Amino acid sequence: MSSVQTVHIDFDRVVETLRSGVRRADVFMGVGLNASEQDPSISHVLFRDQDNVPQIRLVKEELNDDEKKHVAKEFGKWVRANGLRELLETFSIFMLELYRIIFLIRLHQKRLDRAFNKCRPEKFERLGIGDQIRRLAEIFSVPDDNIKIVSSLNRARNCYAHRRGLVGEPDSDQGLRTLDIAWSALQVQVKEDDGKVTLGEAVFGKRFEKGGDLQVAVIMRSRVFS
Repeated sequence: MSSVQTVHIDFDRVVETLRSGVRRADVFMGVGLNASEQDPSISHVLFRDQDNVPQIRLVKEELNDDEKKHVAKEFGKWVRANGLRELLETFSIFMLELYRIIFLIRLHQKRLDRAFNKCRPEKFERLGIGDQIRRLAEIFSVPDDNIKIVSSLNRARNCYAHRRGLVGEPDSDQGLRTLDIAWSALQVQVKEDDGKVTLGEAVFGKRFEKGGDLQVAVIMRSRVFS
């Protein structure tokens, strides 16, 4: 007599993994960037004013004004880089959870093809983020723009982590000697009755005599670093 096995998949929990990571990056970047812009600047000294604790000082305790500004500026860069890292690592965890679910479904349906057997979840976890999203694109539809965004932001993260933000050969796309960063952004626009569309900053301060529809569009932005 065969038994029926029920597998419960909680998609809300999987999506919450992504949402909580985004909130975490948002909060920590807010704290960090506000601290970097505080005037007067906060102390840079590690383990300050702790009694009976051996202190190791790698930098001087008192900085002049130029040094304080330099530290604050570099700290702001560090916060942004770590926020990017947090977001990408969270997205990688999210993709792994999706892949595990798909693998589990295929396993119970006895539909594990050669591609799945070559890339089981434990191997998927070791892939780079760009390869992870490309692997998911082989299973279900993923817009090309999304693949481009994730891959380019991951290269930017690697550039920060391994080369302190100085673009090198490993960061370039297909030997072009440039780091091309792409991302999606929200753009405000007003569409008038005659079909004319006013985009972005041109909307602000402009008087629309006959009114118009205020819209928000998702657009692609990019920037190239040599």
